[in-house]
Amino acid sequence: MRGIDGVGAVSTGWRVEVAGPGGPTPLFALDPAPASLDAFRLEAGDPERARAAWRAGEAVWVTEPWARRFDAAVGDTVTLWTDRGERSVPIAGIYYDYNTERGIVLMHRDLYEQWWDSDRISALGVFLAAGADARRGHPARARAPRQRPRHR
Repeated sequence: MRGIDGVGAVSTGWRVEVAGPGGPTPLFALDPAPASLDAFRLEAGDPERARAAWRAGEAVWVTEPWARRFDAAVGDTVTLWTDRGERSVPIAGIYYDYNTERGIVLMHRDLYEQWWDSDRISALGVFLAAGADARRGHPARARAPRQRPRHR
C-alpha cells in the first residue's frame, strides 16, 4: 500500500485478546500513520506527554470503559501475560471509545512485537497524499457506465 501512487501514509493494526489478571483483555496494537492519533480524544492524560510515551513504547492508552471496569487512572499500570512472561506498562492516557463495553488497551505495534511473536494485521488505514484524488484510477470508475435495459 505504501508504494501506491497517491498514498501518503498507512496505519496498520492488530486486534487480539490477551491474557491478564482480570481475564481476557482486548488489545489493539497500532502502527500509526502520523495523523492517526489525532482521531483519539483523551479524557485523561496530558496529550503531548501521552503521545510521546505511547509512541516510544513506554506506556499504553486505555479506553474510558476499560478504565472504569478496572478502576484505573493515568499513572496506574496494565499487567498482561505475554509470550515473554508477565509484563506491566503504565497508562499514559484514557481515551473516549465506546465500541465495546469491556474496553480496549491501545499499544504501539513496536511494543507489541517485543512482547508477542506475531506480525498479523487485522486493520488497515490509508491516508492519501496531499492533492491526491481518491477517485482517480479506481477500478469501479474505469468501467463504462451501466446501460439501462430498454423495454419494448
